[in-house]
Amino acid sequence: MRKNQAGKLLLERLIQKEKNTPLNGKVAIIIIFIVLLPLALISGVLFSVIQKNTIESEEYFRITSLTNVKDNVDSLLRDYEQSIDTIYNYPELLKMSSQEGVLSASMDEDNRIQMILARVRASRGYVGAFSLIFPDQSSLVSISGYGNFEEFIRENERQMVDFVEEMNTPKQSIVWEANPNIRKSQGKAAYFISGRKAIRNIYHQNDLIGLGVMHVSTLSFEDVTSLHQNNTQEMLAILDGSSQLVWYNQETELDLSLLDSKLLSGLQENEPMKLLEYEDHTGSYCYLYETSEYSDWVFVNIIPKDMIYTQVTVFKIYFGIVVFFLCLFALFCGIMINRQMVRPIQAMIVVMDHIDELDKIGQQLS
Repeated sequence: MRKNQAGKLLLERLIQKEKNTPLNGKVAIIIIFIVLLPLALISGVLFSVIQKNTIESEEYFRITSLTNVKDNVDSLLRDYEQSIDTIYNYPELLKMSSQEGVLSASMDEDNRIQMILARVRASRGYVGAFSLIFPDQSSLVSISGYGNFEEFIRENERQMVDFVEEMNTPKQSIVWEANPNIRKSQGKAAYFISGRKAIRNIYHQNDLIGLGVMHVSTLSFEDVTSLHQNNTQEMLAILDGSSQLVWYNQETELDLSLLDSKLLSGLQENEPMKLLEYEDHTGSYCYLYETSEYSDWVFVNIIPKDMIYTQVTVFKIYFGIVVFFLCLFALFCGIMINRQMVRPIQAMIVVMDHIDELDKIGQQLS
């Protein structure tokens, strides 16, 4: 009962307030609740949808570009793997393996194996060296002008334990990695990568011949057009399976320190091919990454957050201007309605009131 009485009392007050509200006030309320509020609500929803679509479009563009880079680099590495496989085009090596059993560098007295290695190395450009590591840990190396003989020998000796382990592994897949210990000079030519793959006598019980190791200068990446289409304000980097730096766009304005342990750990924790946010002392960034199933390399694109939201910011400004002018237009319409309709009606009401008073005076006089 009390609730019903309170409701009736509130309704009566609202009715009384509506009666006491002037006509121009009622028009203003109608414009606010029927025009401006729905306009603000629709504008907010529309802006949210367009902002989401804009960010998704930017994310899709970045993902497509990064996938294109990965595919092109994988294609380049496969070409070099095919160069390693050209060693099977020389039956004299396979014949030596069949006759001698386990080969060794000491058996190459007439340099027949050395000449084969030189031909394999020369089958593609930018190859610094091609080595054949034998099961007894001896090796033969063919060097080009892209590297230093002593550096390649030291690198082979440093990794000999891994080489022996890999050549005795049944799998035939190639291993690609960065070689930060090999340097020719400063600049782009300083970086080398290596691909190593077990070489077996496919015509004689698949016996192990050795491990083919091809060292390639990252100058070969100059031929990958998609690697050089990034803005200088962002960073594109390639890391091998051990998180060693393979390549990055040296024209970038961003610092390599962005590839710190915090970001690298985030690569393991977060989903690939998704735009993620990252902050450090230099600013706020967005990044995404993709891992190659072929090489196990990680391709990372780091972009300043402002670049991702540039289109959203521009749209926000234009959208705000449009909404502002729509509000001005609604206000202008309200003023015109007040002048053209409300004021004449109010004047008519006043005249009618005066007519009623004159009728009463006339009746009194008569």
